[in-house]
Amino acid sequence: MDYSKMISLIEQLCQDRGISKTTAYVQSGVGKDFGANIKKGNIPSAEKVKALADYLNCSTDYLLGRTAVPSAESTSMSNHEKELLAIMSTLNDEGIKQLLKQARYIASDDEYKKGGQSDVAKEA
Repeated sequence: MDYSKMISLIEQLCQDRGISKTTAYVQSGVGKDFGANIKKGNIPSAEKVKALADYLNCSTDYLLGRTAVPSAESTSMSNHEKELLAIMSTLNDEGIKQLLKQARYIASDDEYKKGGQSDVAKEA
């Protein structure tokens, strides 16, 4: 098991939720040194992984790197959403940052928002 991947996933989830890793560790009950302990080579207990997954609203499988889908609630995703997650799961941290940067740029353009006018509609 690559626990550095777990730490990266936790960092990304915390960033997405606007909270610090320490806040997540303390409020989930796994202890403020959870990440540092893993970096030192300590293997987290299943109970701690589950507590943190519950707090971050994701599956333990996601934290363990066994699925690219953060939570069981996300199983009704469109094929496009699944494809984006599959692509994202192949990227390193810098690749993910660049993908998110591009996605945010596109999402900020009204032309691409749901309910907006598409290029096909403009040509017709």
